[in-house]
Amino acid sequence: MVRKQVTILTQERPRPTKESAGWFGSGDRHLFGWLHCPKDGSAKGAVVLCPPLLEESYWAQETFRCLAKELAQAGIAALRFQYSATGNSSTKPEDIDDICLWAEDIAAAVKELRSRGADFVAVVAMRAAANLVAASPLAQTCGDAVVLWDPASSGRAWLRQAVLFHRTLATSGKQLGTKAELTKGDLEAQPREAASGPGDLVGFDFPPAFLESLRQMKFGRLDTTAPVLVLTRTGKPPVGLGLAPNLAFGLADGQEALFEGSPWATRMPLATVSAIVSWLGALVPEREHATFINDLSPVWSGEAPVRFTERTGKLGDRELFAIFTEPVGARPVAGQEGTGPLVPLTCLMFNSGMLDHTGPQRFYVDLARGLAAEGVRSVRLDFSGIGESPAPLGDGATEVYSPSILRELDEVVAAAGPGPVAVLGQCSGAYHSLEAAARRPLVGALAVHPVISFQDVLLRPGAASPDRLVGGAFSDRPWVSAIRRTWIGQAVLWRMPGQLWWLLDKIGLQQAVSRGVSAASRNGTEVVLVLEDGLAQIHQLWPLVHRKGHRARIEWSRADHSLWDASRRSEVYDLCLETARHWASKGVKPVRRSTSEAPGAWAVLETAASPGTHSH
Repeated sequence: MVRKQVTILTQERPRPTKESAGWFGSGDRHLFGWLHCPKDGSAKGAVVLCPPLLEESYWAQETFRCLAKELAQAGIAALRFQYSATGNSSTKPEDIDDICLWAEDIAAAVKELRSRGADFVAVVAMRAAANLVAASPLAQTCGDAVVLWDPASSGRAWLRQAVLFHRTLATSGKQLGTKAELTKGDLEAQPREAASGPGDLVGFDFPPAFLESLRQMKFGRLDTTAPVLVLTRTGKPPVGLGLAPNLAFGLADGQEALFEGSPWATRMPLATVSAIVSWLGALVPEREHATFINDLSPVWSGEAPVRFTERTGKLGDRELFAIFTEPVGARPVAGQEGTGPLVPLTCLMFNSGMLDHTGPQRFYVDLARGLAAEGVRSVRLDFSGIGESPAPLGDGATEVYSPSILRELDEVVAAAGPGPVAVLGQCSGAYHSLEAAARRPLVGALAVHPVISFQDVLLRPGAASPDRLVGGAFSDRPWVSAIRRTWIGQAVLWRMPGQLWWLLDKIGLQQAVSRGVSAASRNGTEVVLVLEDGLAQIHQLWPLVHRKGHRARIEWSRADHSLWDASRRSEVYDLCLETARHWASKGVKPVRRSTSEAPGAWAVLETAASPGTHSH
């Protein structure tokens, strides 16, 4: 076998680009994607970008967006897409029983580009997606060139790592922040107890047959005459690749930095991105530019279990990327004409950390489609610098609690649509839900797993802002922070009774965590806090749990903080659905059956709506 040298070519002057988001496909399976093209709508070739599978896709999202833009600037159209049952695509995880269905998705994406006039279509796949392309004759032969980027040694080896990585995220109790919080030592130290169900192995409710097909996936012997570039961390060809014509090998530089740490602390492998663009650019035949229909379909209709319509759009003056999910027959989104009936509620969903609008394990997508069955419109959006929304001009690194988000809250609430509006979010999205509720009257605010102490995150550079209304909601006074620095002080604070925390709040020595919630309640907003079970033993929460003036409802959750696990996430899903149903139906209020029952037990009682709750 002749080892070919991959070199970085001098690129031409970058061309202006544009992108469109929407759905493509036919039948029961519609895939969501982003099509990046030169701004004039013409390109000399096209590339399908196949992201890594499962949770690794979060880590590689920014890298694939960067690669797509680089390709478009070089005159090559690029299609990023999400596999069936992931992201904004159709189908439910429980309906995916074979990994071959995702190979069909890759072929469908290639077909989509060819239908738009592309004569040359390449396929770029990373990690287990590269194994999928190599193992599937359908996927490996559908492209005119193939890039296998950092493939695993086998499906079994990759799945073992993926399960261990997922269990670490779900059981470690650590909040993702810096790469030091998740190390190889952490992975090896985690207990390997069985999860409560197959879905908890990888975070999605995939049936056992799907996981078994993934486990049995071999790297395969390439059976294609198309040029193939294989990028590995060692620069050596993977075992079992076999001999095939037109093979080239290179180094997958920067993969370790890409997949260590949290999704918002990754470092993109820019050198490898440039190498891929150069290699593909040299392969595109010299011919007249093909004209592309640049816009994917921005509208899709599905079943959830009643019909609903989803559409992409921009929200507010800052044109934040958003997806609107509407019950069929409802009046279109704000700014559009329509004669359909107004929906009883529009629910805004805020980013969870640096995860995009789909939420953890596409929690927001499933919730939005479930709400459509209740007649509720929902809007899941990306704040500036997160997901698909561009960062504000002049801003540096994206900050989860960026002050720019504070300036966007009023804007997105006002632009959400006609009729009453409620907000919900998890983690940082929970904080921003309380901020939105403190700024203007809303029907309700549902904060799932808010961080109890914002002292550190709201005072660090890039997050500190005098515009915060809930900035001191869960913050410690300086004397409390000083005491926490010693183990003796921590022991004393841990043993202080809740009534003492209430007294310190009364005399002004320590602000109760209920203060920020009170600001939202004064606006007539019904506040629902979903707190993690482990926080029930923190006496500092006593004023929040027992204080009556703030009118907040407290619910205890058994789910992990970031909602990675499928089984516990379903309990939070039911809670959110019941709460939204209560807000949309004026006479229905969900309450807990008994304080002695396990978290997640709900009953629906016919009661009169509380005054002011639905008057907005």
